[in-house]
Amino acid sequence: MFFDFLKPLFELFYNETSILGEVFIKASKKAGTLLLRFVGKPLLFLLGTFLALGKHIIRWFIKSLHSQLGDTTKMHKAFTGIKKAFLSQPLSAFPVAFHYLKKGLSKYRQFLKHICYWLIPVAAAVVMVVSVGNIADVCIALRIDIDGETLGFVSNESEYLEARDIAKERLGLGSDNTTNSVDMLPSVTYTLSLIKINQYTNTETLCDRLIQKSSSNIIHACGVYVAGEFLCAVKNEADAKRVFNALLEEVEATEPDGIVSFVQDIDYIEGLYPDSTDVVWDSARLLEYVKSKESAAVYHTVESGDSFASIANRYNISLSELYSMNPEYKKNSVLRVGNVLTVALPSGFFTVQVTKTKVYNEEIEYDTIEIQSDALYAGTSRIVVNGVNGLSQVTSLISYVDGKQISIEEVARLTVKEPVAQRIQVGTKPLDSDYPGITSHGGILLWPTVNAFNINSDYGYRWGKLHSALDIGSKTESSMGKLIVAAAEGTVVIAGVHSSYGYYVKIDHGNGMQTLYAHCKAGSLMVKAGDKVTAGQPIARIGMTGFATGPHLHFEVIINGRKVNPKPYLGIG
Repeated sequence: MFFDFLKPLFELFYNETSILGEVFIKASKKAGTLLLRFVGKPLLFLLGTFLALGKHIIRWFIKSLHSQLGDTTKMHKAFTGIKKAFLSQPLSAFPVAFHYLKKGLSKYRQFLKHICYWLIPVAAAVVMVVSVGNIADVCIALRIDIDGETLGFVSNESEYLEARDIAKERLGLGSDNTTNSVDMLPSVTYTLSLIKINQYTNTETLCDRLIQKSSSNIIHACGVYVAGEFLCAVKNEADAKRVFNALLEEVEATEPDGIVSFVQDIDYIEGLYPDSTDVVWDSARLLEYVKSKESAAVYHTVESGDSFASIANRYNISLSELYSMNPEYKKNSVLRVGNVLTVALPSGFFTVQVTKTKVYNEEIEYDTIEIQSDALYAGTSRIVVNGVNGLSQVTSLISYVDGKQISIEEVARLTVKEPVAQRIQVGTKPLDSDYPGITSHGGILLWPTVNAFNINSDYGYRWGKLHSALDIGSKTESSMGKLIVAAAEGTVVIAGVHSSYGYYVKIDHGNGMQTLYAHCKAGSLMVKAGDKVTAGQPIARIGMTGFATGPHLHFEVIINGRKVNPKPYLGIG
C-alpha cells in the first residue's frame, strides 16, 4: 500500500532526528562549558518530547488515512476502467470518469473534509503572499486628464505644476495664470488612481505632452538654460554648444595652462518648443545676445573707516559673498587704507573662469609639549628641545574670474618634512622649599637674594672709581649657589655672559627702570631674553664669574639709562 510505504519513511525521519539530537547533546557535554552542563538535560528532555509528539501525530495521520480510504484496490480498478474505456472509445472515457468521481466523492466525503482542513489554510497563506507581492508593486498616484485623455501620472500636484511652469516658460507665457496662458494651455482634471511604480511620468515628458496639447505651433528643438533660467531654443544642441564653445576658445587662447569654463551652469534640454522667432533663435542671434551681455567686475578701494560690513552694506551684498569674492581675506583680517576688494564679479552669460593647478609649500607649525619638573622652581621654564616647523607640499585648484582669484580648492597634501615638537620643562618646585621666603624692606623693589643679606661693598667711589652697584652676599657662610630673584615684575632684556659681569641678567621693569644681576654662577641662569618674570621669581644663583674676587651678587638699578644707588629703591637708604 502507498501509506504503508510512507510509514517507514516517517519513522526513519524520526529516528534520524533523534540521533541528531543525541549527537548534539553529546557534543555539548564534551564542550565542557558550565552552561551546557546545566542546560543539556532539559534540552534533551524537550527535544525528546517534541519528537515523541511528532511521532504520535504522524501515526494518527496515517491511521486516519487508512480509516478513510480503506482498501485502495477499488481505486486501482476505477483507474483501470477509465483507461480501458479511453483506449476503446476516447469519448466514452468522460462519462465513466464522471461516474467514478461522483461515487468517490460520495464514499470519501469525510476524508475530503479532513483534507480541506489542511488545504484551506495553506491556500489562504499562498493567496496572501501573492497579494502582498502584487500590492507592494502598486502605489497611489494622481492621474492628469485633459478632455478625457490621460496626460500622465504624478505622485503629487506640485510635480504637475512644475511641468506646467516649464511649459509656460518655453511658450513665453510667464509663470502667472494670464488669459493667454489659460487659452494656450488647456485645463486639467485630477483623479486618484492605482498604478505600477514604473508608470509614473517624469517632468520633461509631462511638459512635452502639455505643449502638444497647447494651441501653438510646436517643433522639436534644444532649449538653452543659463543658471537654471530659460534663455532660448535653437534648432539642435550642436548649434548651441558651438556658440558657447567659441566663447571659451577665445579665453583658452590666452590661458593655455588653465581649464576654462563658465561660472554659470549652462544646460541643454531637448524637447518641444513653440515655433516662434521669439523663442527659437539661430546660432548667430544667440552669439550676438551673449556677447552683448558682458559686464566688467566692480572693485572698491578701502578708505579710512571702512569695514567688511560697511562695504558689503554699501554694495548691497552679504558678508559671505564679499568674503567669497575675496578669498585672500579672512573674517579676522585687518583692512588697510588702499586695499582693493572685489565687490561684483563680471555678470551676464559671458562670465568665464579659468582654473589652474598650483603646487606650493606650506609650513606645518610645531606643537609645544610641557613637561613638569620639580628640578625647577615654580614660574620658571627651560627649553629642552627646540621646536622646528614641518613642511607640506600642497596641490590646489585655483579659479580666477577677470584675473581675480575667486576660489581655491585643495586637492592633495603631501608632508615633505615632519615638524619637531618643542619640549619645555616647567618648574613645579615651591619657592619656600629651600628658603623662608622673599624679603622686602618696604621699598618698591624686593631684596634680590635669598638668605644673603650682607652688603659687602656699597654704592659709591672705591679705588678712585665709582662702584655703581651693591655687592650682596652672606656674612657668616659662603654665598656660592644662593638664589637670586627678580626684584620686580618685568621683561628679561639680556641673559648671557660678559667679560667683566660674567654671567648676568638684565630686566626691564617699564617706566625707564631696569635692574642688573651680575657674577652669576655659570650654568645657573633660569631665564632668557624675552621672558616675562614676576617679582620674586628665581632667575639665577650667586657665583663669581667675570671680574670678581669672591662669590657675591653685583646688583644695579638703572633709571632712564643712568645707574643710581639701589638702596632707596630697596627701602634701606
